[in-house]
Amino acid sequence: MNPTHHRQYFDDYLEDRIKQLNISFAEAARRAGISRQTLYDLRDNAEKSQMLTLIKLANALEVHPFVLFRLIFDKLISKDFASSSAIHSRDATGFIADVTIPDGMIVLANAVFSKTWRIQNIGAVEWRDRYLICLDNTLEFKHHATDFAAPKTQRGLIPTQNRIPIPRTLPGEPVDLTVEFTAPDYPGSFMSYWKMQDSNGQLDFPEIEGLSCVVKVITI
Repeated sequence: MNPTHHRQYFDDYLEDRIKQLNISFAEAARRAGISRQTLYDLRDNAEKSQMLTLIKLANALEVHPFVLFRLIFDKLISKDFASSSAIHSRDATGFIADVTIPDGMIVLANAVFSKTWRIQNIGAVEWRDRYLICLDNTLEFKHHATDFAAPKTQRGLIPTQNRIPIPRTLPGEPVDLTVEFTAPDYPGSFMSYWKMQDSNGQLDFPEIEGLSCVVKVITI
């Protein structure tokens, strides 16, 4: 599936529905009790229309008003959340919650734990063949004093996998994403950073904050 495929929006739907009814824009406007210019304005700026006008138009188009309301909402989501932060048109993501391991949680050294994030597809593009990838850099510890032993050279938090598949997620659906980590064997605060990637290896939302796991490691 082409990643830029999306559901219809208000302007597309309006034109298609009028064609399905085999009527003109002028006739659609007459049935709705509005001027033809008002109908053209609705097509281009539906989000600025009054609810009563949309209800009249829905009756003229022989559809439930909710259909038009939903289409306008999709357009607003596209404009407000995905215009500059996504590589695919009308794509958008929203963070919901840390299901497990809230930021700053204390874990023991060498502990194995699972972090789960809940996000939501708030755009109009189906997520398919996507992955959550780790963007951590390997930490390099340098020392010069001979009486100081540097910690083992390794990534702070060690994921079991550096890439996990994201289940197929339709627009409007939430999805839980889980990564298993092993804490380092020395104390400190550590973070692991993750972002969504498409099947071509591109970051889907390169300009917005990704997902992170932040823990405090202690030894006993």
